[in-house]
Amino acid sequence: MSEEMRIVMPKYQATLEPPVIGAALVRASISYDGLPVAIWSTAEDLRKFFGRSNGGCTANAYVDGVVDALLTRHNADGKIIQKTPIFRFPVCYPHIQSLPLGAFLIIGGRSEWSVEENRAGHNAFIYNFEGKLIRSGTVGDAIDEVQALGDGTFWTSYFDEGIGEDLGWDPQFPSNDANLPPREPIEITGLIHWNSELEPIWVYPTMEELRPRFGDRGAFYASMFHMSSMNFDVDQTVVLPSTSCSIITIENHEITRYVDTQGEFKGVPGVAISGDRVLIWSWRGKPIITLIDISDGYRVVENCELRYPKEFDTSPSSSSNYIGPTIHVIDEYGVWITLDINDVWPDE
Repeated sequence: MSEEMRIVMPKYQATLEPPVIGAALVRASISYDGLPVAIWSTAEDLRKFFGRSNGGCTANAYVDGVVDALLTRHNADGKIIQKTPIFRFPVCYPHIQSLPLGAFLIIGGRSEWSVEENRAGHNAFIYNFEGKLIRSGTVGDAIDEVQALGDGTFWTSYFDEGIGEDLGWDPQFPSNDANLPPREPIEITGLIHWNSELEPIWVYPTMEELRPRFGDRGAFYASMFHMSSMNFDVDQTVVLPSTSCSIITIENHEITRYVDTQGEFKGVPGVAISGDRVLIWSWRGKPIITLIDISDGYRVVENCELRYPKEFDTSPSSSSNYIGPTIHVIDEYGVWITLDINDVWPDE
């Protein structure tokens, strides 16, 4: 990599307006329409949304005690256009997405298996415009990313903890009831598409299912136990499995393109895509933007150094969404920045 790299700086978009004076931002994200949604609470209750146990080693699934929250929808200037109260907010490490008709999707990062009830606890909740709970269910443990679409369906990706024996999940553990299945993790292949009834409508293929098309090596690098990054556009989903950070395009629940990145990336925070142009945001001692042409295989066009606007705080609690050509990041203070691949692509 050349020592002299072009500097790329995201655009400052807006700062999210808090719903009340003194409100603390729990989590923000970008919905399918490119606009922010957020969870707010009080500064005193903020830590309850991020509870941990076992000496801090395990993220809790559920909020300890009674905690209320406000869900907000914002316009492109960060101003509030909808405010919905939620009493007794249920889950820790929450994700939020907008759904049609003013509804909100809330998903907790963890789901604990109940030995007494022999089932997983609910960690997905749909609230209507007024804050009434419409539906709840289980979408698996160790949620990494959540992205809803305009048709009310949504995608979830997973950390590797979700396929092991954490929080009571265990694929090898026999049920106490012979008529009930074992505690098989929901997210064994790392990516699921759900309908608005909280039912899975497509699960990413296993390595065995990929092998006939891609062969042994291709199936291994295309398989997914943990997602590095995923991007959503109107008609396609692009994912980068942690096994290889290969670029995989999914259309209509079919893998339509597989691009081997030749092991160049080890962990990818973000990806943007526009046609045959791909932008990968990775970390190599400093944040690096790699611009890639995939029109005929894999070709690195340029590596650039990423620098943040002065308004942005680079704390680990920032949240990111990747929608088509744009990377969106919102920091813990509600500062929203964007980076569009077409704005930084070099003239060739």
